[in-house]
Amino acid sequence: MLDYSLQFDFNLIPTWCQTGTASPSSFSVPDLGAGGLSFSVTTGNPCPWTAVSTVPWITVNSGQSGNASGTVTFSADINLSQAARTGMITITGLGSSVTVTVSQAGLPAGVSIGGVTITGAEQSEQEQVCKHWLVGGDCQQWINLTVSDKGNISVTVNGYTDSVRFGSGSSASSLAYALAAAINADPNSPVQAGVMFSTVWLVSKAAQGANYSFSSAYTYDQNDFSDSSFTTVDSGPTLTGSP
Repeated sequence: MLDYSLQFDFNLIPTWCQTGTASPSSFSVPDLGAGGLSFSVTTGNPCPWTAVSTVPWITVNSGQSGNASGTVTFSADINLSQAARTGMITITGLGSSVTVTVSQAGLPAGVSIGGVTITGAEQSEQEQVCKHWLVGGDCQQWINLTVSDKGNISVTVNGYTDSVRFGSGSSASSLAYALAAAINADPNSPVQAGVMFSTVWLVSKAAQGANYSFSSAYTYDQNDFSDSSFTTVDSGPTLTGSP
């Protein structure tokens, strides 16, 4: 009881919370960024802690806090510069400093880039449909169903098109990651893709890719909705030199 009171009533860090470890304690990620990265935090119990990113390009996705040993997952945005960079995730609340270092390579020299920003949010509406019809053609029981907008987001680069489908549960960010994954899985695409927030950045595989034209498009459920849940905005008509 004394230990508990010292910890939670007086905000003193008990002996068993003075140390902690993170494993692995360092990561090396590619220039295009990466998601689904994770590390484990080992400490005593109960030992409240919080995982905090020190840079805006690293996002802690889950396990932001814990009260004992746990797992933290995070993602790193695409690096639009040719210069390598380093950031950290710090575990605060313990007696000793626990940090995880994330190193990221820069874009290769001579590549060209362009961005497609996905905007919007899921739309849904209630519709009445008949559950049981009578022999005479009248409805015996009406029920309400939730109908969500559905469609596709696509990007065409130098004549090659990749697309992803949206529907219930989609968000601009989830579509950006899905579209980037589709582009990177396409061996015929002249670009690779990385994500920053809800923007898909297209990076030419060849150094002479500055003249690649690109455009985005979207479809939606025109029977139930007057406009699309998600739209796209292009940074320009062609890829340009990297910053």
